[in-house]
Amino acid sequence: MDRFEIKVKEIEKDLKALVEKEKYSLRHIHWFLRNYIFRELGKKPALRNQILKLVYVFPDLDNSSIFCKHLIEYLKQADCHPWLSDAVNSLSQNSIGRKFLYALTSWGIKNFAHHFIIDPSDLNKVLSKLQKYGAEYSLDILGEEVLSEDEAKFYKQRYFWLIDKLIYSNCKIDISLKISSLYSQFSPLAEAKTKEVVVQRLREILSYAKLHDGKVTIDMEQYEFRGITLSIFQEVLANHFPDWQELGIAYQTYLKDSYEVFLKFTQWLKKNMLSCNIRLVKGAYWDYEIELASRYGWPIPVYTQRSQTDENFNKCVDIALSCYPHVKTAVATHNLSSIAYAIAKHQSLKLPAEALEIQVLYGLGMPLIKPIGKLGYKVKVYVGIGDLLEGIKFLARRILENSSQASSAFFK
Repeated sequence: MDRFEIKVKEIEKDLKALVEKEKYSLRHIHWFLRNYIFRELGKKPALRNQILKLVYVFPDLDNSSIFCKHLIEYLKQADCHPWLSDAVNSLSQNSIGRKFLYALTSWGIKNFAHHFIIDPSDLNKVLSKLQKYGAEYSLDILGEEVLSEDEAKFYKQRYFWLIDKLIYSNCKIDISLKISSLYSQFSPLAEAKTKEVVVQRLREILSYAKLHDGKVTIDMEQYEFRGITLSIFQEVLANHFPDWQELGIAYQTYLKDSYEVFLKFTQWLKKNMLSCNIRLVKGAYWDYEIELASRYGWPIPVYTQRSQTDENFNKCVDIALSCYPHVKTAVATHNLSSIAYAIAKHQSLKLPAEALEIQVLYGLGMPLIKPIGKLGYKVKVYVGIGDLLEGIKFLARRILENSSQASSAFFK
């Protein structure tokens, strides 16, 4: 073990000790309970998948009778205790029992979602809470695929609404956005038209954010969109905002070719004398990418072992930090080993504080804020904003991301 590896282990040990103390804080006890539930779901993929199906369709199940029919059907396919199926079948025999099951499930999903998603009316309260924790934030308006131009224009206006709300509240502007929400025909198969429309609409949002000293990060989505997302970002950065220091992009490292693509991207930045913020993530579409590739017989684009993803993540951290000042790196993970590695690399390169920050998810990452802060590093919290219907797929991805056997999300 060389000096650098020893340094990583020392930092990881310090982090674990600090996080261990958070276990005994009443404000975080609910997190550790959820962590246990996630781990148990990871051991029972059939049950997890049926829960996901229920979460996906729940907003459309508007009465207790329809809901119970779905629940019974899902439980038949789940690896759960027979007593649970028997109890549900028994309660479903009368209207009082059906209403009880519906109300209990509704309460459970909404209570669970509340820890990951915030309602717009609670925004100021949550931001004040994060400020007390000593953390910054990046806000994401939740929503998935847009199916019409009216929906795309609606989402664009919501970003303006969010910026205005932050201005009015005298809060720092820091938003994350998915560019696929800006165009209903977003597709790499129609790259030229997609770029033309999205670049124009994206420029409007970015110009408004820049005018008010804001920060914007372009989120990365499924593998299919990676190429066109990078291409749009490069065009916007190079041709429209070359001197803006607060524009960034998320980059997924669980993809098998992500190291080579990332290396070329950072070389492009240096060659063109450009700089940007890069949020390194492991990826939240792992199950989706595997299921899609398996369905069509395509090569699986993601690593299937957690150790492979972790190793590649660290390699991309090396590239990003070595590219400072062209790259300011944000390490977005809850895995203590990965965080320790990034901090050790940052220290070994003797970079300034602005070269590295740690990012965590609202709800899941709260117990990490103070421990990382005590090591002298800034923590930013990624916060999803929306109602339950808008955030249902976001919520489902959080379940997948944190209960998957290949997940690196747990504090280890």
